[in-house]
Amino acid sequence: LRAGKVFGRDQVGAINTTINPAKLTLLKAIDFVKDQKKANGHRNNYVRSFLTLSTNLAAWLEYKKHPDFPLKQFDEKDAREFFSYLKDEKKQANKTINGTMRNLGIAFKFIEKTSDVQVWKKDPLRNVEPLPVVVKMNPAYSDDQIELIKKEIAKSILHAPKHRKPGYRQLQMFIGFIYYLFVRPNELLDLKVSDIDLKKNRVYIKGEVSKNKMDDLIEIPPQ
Repeated sequence: LRAGKVFGRDQVGAINTTINPAKLTLLKAIDFVKDQKKANGHRNNYVRSFLTLSTNLAAWLEYKKHPDFPLKQFDEKDAREFFSYLKDEKKQANKTINGTMRNLGIAFKFIEKTSDVQVWKKDPLRNVEPLPVVVKMNPAYSDDQIELIKKEIAKSILHAPKHRKPGYRQLQMFIGFIYYLFVRPNELLDLKVSDIDLKKNRVYIKGEVSKNKMDDLIEIPPQ
């Protein structure tokens, strides 16, 4: 402890100054970004996006039969080839590819900021435009569908073996939290009994698990 050893989420701002990511290969540089994001206490899903980025880049290099190469040699031509590979060979959707573009841009900016040097004279992604995406709304359940779900759960609670009845009640509550309080599943999984205040009729969502990294209080509606 005297030496400053910390674990888990307390390890915030622990930039590894022993490594200059600008001098790494492409794959090792992305892995560096992933490790630093994890050390800085970012959400698991966010950290995992850089693992996916590294995996896709490795698959692209294998497809080209090209070994890993210095990060600074990655240029606009490589970027376009990589995204074309994701679309034509891996058959990824435009929305997914746009997310990969965004994560690659975040990684490159993080590397330059951490290295405090200009890795590329011209940003490799400067002329790469996001792909067109048709945005559709997720259809909500109708009132009739909601009632049908409630009836099926109630029927299951009534007829299920004794050891399964609590599970159906938890399912009913789980759905209620998501539908009426707009709580995300990952936020709900980390919820504790102490986070629910029935006297003030509200639920406390911790910033450690919320998407916007901010504490929030959600009012419990009558439903």
